[in-house]
Amino acid sequence: MGAAVTGLDKAIRLRELRARLGIGYAPEGRRVFPGLTVRETIEVACLGGARARAGRIAELEDLFPALARNARRRAWQLSGGQQQMLALARALAPRPRLLLLDEPSLGLAPIAAREVVAHLRTVAAAGTAVLLAEQNAALALGVADRAVLLRLGRVVAEGPAASLRDDPALAETMLGG
Repeated sequence: MGAAVTGLDKAIRLRELRARLGIGYAPEGRRVFPGLTVRETIEVACLGGARARAGRIAELEDLFPALARNARRRAWQLSGGQQQMLALARALAPRPRLLLLDEPSLGLAPIAAREVVAHLRTVAAAGTAVLLAEQNAALALGVADRAVLLRLGRVVAEGPAASLRDDPALAETMLGG
Protein backbone atom coordinates (compact mmCIF):
# COMPACT_ATOMS: atom_id res chain seq x y z
CA MET A 1 0.00 0.00 0.00
CA GLY A 2 1.53 3.33 -1.11
CA ALA A 3 1.80 6.38 1.08
CA ALA A 4 -0.76 9.12 0.53
CA VAL A 5 0.43 12.03 -1.57
CA THR A 6 -0.15 15.30 0.25
CA GLY A 7 -0.65 18.75 -1.22
CA LEU A 8 2.85 19.64 -0.09
CA ASP A 9 4.25 16.58 -1.89
CA LYS A 10 2.51 17.68 -5.08
CA ALA A 11 3.79 21.23 -4.71
CA ILE A 12 7.37 20.01 -4.23
CA ARG A 13 7.14 17.71 -7.25
CA LEU A 14 5.75 20.53 -9.39
CA ARG A 15 8.53 22.89 -8.27
CA GLU A 16 11.15 20.27 -9.07
CA LEU A 17 9.61 19.61 -12.49
CA ARG A 18 9.59 23.35 -13.29
CA ALA A 19 13.24 23.63 -12.28
CA ARG A 20 14.26 20.63 -14.43
CA LEU A 21 12.41 22.16 -17.39
CA GLY A 22 14.21 25.49 -16.91
CA ILE A 23 11.13 27.40 -15.76
CA GLY A 24 11.26 30.03 -13.03
CA TYR A 25 7.98 31.06 -11.40
CA ALA A 26 7.05 34.09 -9.32
CA PRO A 27 3.47 33.59 -8.11
CA GLU A 28 0.83 36.18 -7.41
CA GLY A 29 1.17 37.52 -3.89
CA ARG A 30 4.98 37.11 -3.78
CA ARG A 31 4.96 34.25 -1.22
CA VAL A 32 8.36 35.03 0.26
CA PHE A 33 9.67 33.07 3.24
CA PRO A 34 9.10 35.60 6.05
CA GLY A 35 11.65 34.11 8.49
CA LEU A 36 14.53 34.01 6.02
CA THR A 37 16.78 36.93 5.20
CA VAL A 38 16.94 38.31 1.68
CA ARG A 39 20.26 36.57 1.07
CA GLU A 40 19.02 33.25 2.51
CA THR A 41 15.91 33.38 0.31
CA ILE A 42 18.00 33.76 -2.82
CA GLU A 43 20.61 31.24 -1.71
CA VAL A 44 18.11 28.42 -1.17
CA ALA A 45 16.97 28.79 -4.78
CA CYS A 46 20.48 28.80 -6.28
CA LEU A 47 22.01 25.75 -7.87
CA GLY A 48 25.57 24.45 -7.53
CA GLY A 49 28.21 24.69 -4.89
CA ALA A 50 29.13 27.56 -2.60
CA ARG A 51 31.17 29.44 -5.24
CA ALA A 52 28.38 29.17 -7.85
CA ARG A 53 25.76 30.29 -5.34
CA ALA A 54 27.86 33.26 -4.21
CA GLY A 55 28.39 34.32 -7.83
CA ARG A 56 24.70 34.06 -8.65
CA ILE A 57 23.72 36.00 -5.53
CA ALA A 58 26.15 38.77 -6.54
CA GLU A 59 24.60 38.89 -10.05
CA LEU A 60 21.09 39.13 -8.64
CA GLU A 61 22.11 41.80 -6.15
CA ASP A 62 23.55 43.78 -9.09
CA LEU A 63 20.19 43.43 -10.87
CA PHE A 64 18.24 44.36 -7.72
CA PRO A 65 20.36 46.86 -5.71
CA ALA A 66 17.56 47.27 -3.15
CA LEU A 67 18.04 43.60 -2.25
CA ALA A 68 21.79 44.05 -1.82
CA ARG A 69 21.15 46.96 0.56
CA ASN A 70 18.74 44.78 2.55
CA ALA A 71 20.57 41.44 2.34
CA ARG A 72 20.46 40.80 6.11
CA ARG A 73 16.85 41.86 6.65
CA ARG A 74 14.06 39.31 7.01
CA ALA A 75 11.69 39.07 4.06
CA TRP A 76 8.72 40.20 6.15
CA GLN A 77 10.53 43.47 6.91
CA LEU A 78 10.68 44.52 3.24
CA SER A 79 8.26 46.81 1.45
CA GLY A 80 5.86 45.23 -1.04
CA GLY A 81 8.02 46.30 -3.98
CA GLN A 82 11.14 44.88 -2.34
CA GLN A 83 9.32 41.62 -1.59
CA GLN A 84 8.31 41.39 -5.25
CA MET A 85 11.94 41.95 -6.30
CA LEU A 86 12.90 39.19 -3.88
CA ALA A 87 10.31 36.87 -5.42
CA LEU A 88 11.76 37.66 -8.87
CA ALA A 89 15.33 37.08 -7.66
CA ARG A 90 14.29 33.76 -6.12
CA ALA A 91 12.66 32.70 -9.42
CA LEU A 92 15.74 33.78 -11.38
CA ALA A 93 18.30 32.20 -9.02
CA PRO A 94 18.48 28.82 -10.81
CA ARG A 95 18.99 30.57 -14.21
CA PRO A 96 15.71 29.57 -15.86
CA ARG A 97 15.24 29.76 -19.61
CA LEU A 98 11.63 30.91 -19.07
CA LEU A 99 10.33 33.14 -16.28
CA LEU A 100 6.60 32.98 -15.53
CA LEU A 101 5.20 35.96 -13.64
CA ASP A 102 1.70 36.18 -12.23
CA GLU A 103 0.55 39.72 -11.43
CA PRO A 104 3.91 41.16 -10.34
CA SER A 105 2.37 44.62 -9.80
CA LEU A 106 -0.49 43.38 -7.60
CA GLY A 107 -0.81 45.46 -4.45
CA LEU A 108 2.15 47.70 -5.25
CA ALA A 109 2.22 51.47 -5.39
CA PRO A 110 2.54 52.68 -9.01
CA ILE A 111 6.18 53.72 -8.55
CA ALA A 112 7.11 50.34 -7.05
CA ALA A 113 5.20 48.49 -9.79
CA ARG A 114 7.07 50.38 -12.52
CA GLU A 115 10.40 49.70 -10.81
CA VAL A 116 9.69 45.96 -10.55
CA VAL A 117 8.51 45.67 -14.15
CA ALA A 118 11.46 47.72 -15.44
CA HIS A 119 13.76 44.87 -14.37
CA LEU A 120 12.01 42.53 -16.80
CA ARG A 121 13.65 44.17 -19.83
CA THR A 122 17.07 43.48 -18.32
CA VAL A 123 16.10 39.86 -17.61
CA ALA A 124 14.86 39.39 -21.19
CA ALA A 125 17.93 41.09 -22.67
CA ALA A 126 20.09 38.60 -20.76
CA GLY A 127 18.36 35.76 -22.63
CA THR A 128 15.54 34.66 -20.33
CA ALA A 129 12.12 34.53 -21.98
CA VAL A 130 9.48 36.26 -19.84
CA LEU A 131 5.78 35.40 -19.84
CA LEU A 132 3.85 37.99 -17.89
CA ALA A 133 0.21 37.76 -16.75
CA GLU A 134 -0.75 41.25 -15.64
CA GLN A 135 -4.06 43.08 -15.18
CA ASN A 136 -2.38 46.47 -15.49
CA ALA A 137 -2.39 46.42 -19.29
CA ALA A 138 -0.67 49.79 -19.68
CA LEU A 139 2.20 48.66 -17.46
CA ALA A 140 2.54 45.31 -19.24
CA LEU A 141 2.37 46.85 -22.72
CA GLY A 142 5.11 49.27 -21.71
CA VAL A 143 7.57 46.43 -21.17
CA ALA A 144 6.35 43.65 -23.50
CA ASP A 145 7.46 42.95 -27.05
CA ARG A 146 4.30 40.99 -27.88
CA ALA A 147 0.97 40.84 -26.09
CA VAL A 148 -2.32 39.02 -25.96
CA LEU A 149 -5.14 41.02 -24.39
CA LEU A 150 -7.97 39.05 -22.82
CA ARG A 151 -11.43 40.12 -21.72
CA LEU A 152 -13.46 37.62 -19.73
CA GLY A 153 -11.15 34.84 -20.87
CA ARG A 154 -11.42 35.64 -24.58
CA VAL A 155 -8.70 37.03 -26.81
CA VAL A 156 -9.67 40.53 -27.93
CA ALA A 157 -6.34 41.54 -29.46
CA GLU A 158 -2.85 40.21 -30.02
CA GLY A 159 0.29 41.40 -31.71
CA PRO A 160 3.24 43.69 -31.13
CA ALA A 161 2.81 45.46 -27.79
CA ALA A 162 3.54 48.89 -29.28
CA SER A 163 0.76 48.45 -31.85
CA LEU A 164 -1.73 47.42 -29.20
CA ARG A 165 -0.66 50.24 -26.90
CA ASP A 166 -1.12 52.79 -29.69
CA ASP A 167 -4.52 51.48 -30.91
CA PRO A 168 -7.11 54.14 -29.93
CA ALA A 169 -9.97 51.62 -29.67
CA LEU A 170 -7.98 49.41 -27.33
CA ALA A 171 -6.76 52.38 -25.34
CA GLU A 172 -10.37 53.32 -24.62
CA THR A 173 -11.67 49.84 -23.78
CA MET A 174 -8.68 48.08 -22.19
CA LEU A 175 -6.37 50.77 -20.95
CA GLY A 176 -8.88 53.21 -19.47
CA GLY A 177 -8.54 55.91 -22.13
